Amino acid sequence: MKRSKLAVAVLTTLLATGFAFSAHAKGHKRHGDDGHEGRMESLIKELNVSADQKAKIKDLRNKNKEEMKKIREDIKELRAKMRTAWETDKPNRNKIMGIHKKIHNLKGQMGEMRIEFRLAVHKVLTPEQRKQAAKLLKERHEKRDGGECECDKGKRKGKKGRGHGPRF
Repeated sequence: MKRSKLAVAVLTTLLATGFAFSAHAKGHKRHGDDGHEGRMESLIKELNVSADQKAKIKDLRNKNKEEMKKIREDIKELRAKMRTAWETDKPNRNKIMGIHKKIHNLKGQMGEMRIEFRLAVHKVLTPEQRKQAAKLLKERHEKRDGGECECDKGKRKGKKGRGHGPRF
């Protein structure tokens, strides 16, 4: 009798957890799930870009996407090496710091690539489209953050992500 109650409790917990995760996942997109591309597409539509401009932006985006993909793969490999380095009885400080610096440098490269991409798209747009894009992006930023962004004031709120202390 106790075993059947335990089995029912475990099964109920597993089902509830599964439903919760699937419901949560349906409402959220992660990087690489076309979330950024969807925003770019809607921005392009709102700016009423020409076919030539659209083709240029698409080429820029595809090139940037491939370069970013390679860097993300490199970071993923380095994170696996980092986990392995931490799993030893006596973690090697120099090895761990070396891997950390490589990951940090790759993330910096990604940030620079995002800026270069935005600058390249900016060059494709007309002055009027640039003004309209700036206005639309500002509206989206305000809508997303409910007004002035905390990050603009140097006071970020929210969950602490990676890099904010040990995760033991």
